[in-house]
Amino acid sequence: MSKNPLSNPVLLLASTLAGGALFLGIWSWQQWLQNTQGRSQPQALAATVLSEPRPLPDVSLVDQDGNTRALRQLEMGWSLWFFGFTHCPDICPNTLGLLAAIKQSMANDAAGRKIQTVFVSVDPQRDTPEKLRAYIDYFDKESVGLTGSREAIDALTSSLYLPYVIHAPDEHGDYNVEHSGALVLVGPDNTARAYFTAPHKRADLIHDLRLLTGDSPDA
Repeated sequence: MSKNPLSNPVLLLASTLAGGALFLGIWSWQQWLQNTQGRSQPQALAATVLSEPRPLPDVSLVDQDGNTRALRQLEMGWSLWFFGFTHCPDICPNTLGLLAAIKQSMANDAAGRKIQTVFVSVDPQRDTPEKLRAYIDYFDKESVGLTGSREAIDALTSSLYLPYVIHAPDEHGDYNVEHSGALVLVGPDNTARAYFTAPHKRADLIHDLRLLTGDSPDA
């Protein structure tokens, strides 16, 4: 029998206060972004650029192949991180599809800049490495899927100010997860550099990614 994902009293409380907690988390995140926004990238169309890069926390997650990966030791160049879950009905598949298209467009540029996609599942109860592999491969076989212990996931989402709430299961054991639709640009040094808030526009994202990763002639 699978373990109830809300057997943890902290998660149960989060579900009970879901609406208010998520609203408060998003509001706090927006306030933090306003206070940390850089002033040196006026050409950006959609990105909120951090004035100081924010290191990823010193935790480890498990990838889609079952390998444990320390976040501060990742070697993947520039990457766009998105947080969600594989049972997501719309936001996650739409966003991952968009990221795959953006990656292909940028790979075809003269500079050939490669932007890695990283999908972090905040639902480790259901999203095993095998499930992650099948899910992300549908969009981009080169993308990276990560999940792990609740403690590690919470350390990462708290560090990046990305709230999520797991709702109580229904009579069939199914449950929904509310999460941020934001994208995080992470640099080759494994620090968060910028945020992109939803709704996402493909042309604006490509413009800003070229700018922030050094491909734009205006950079």
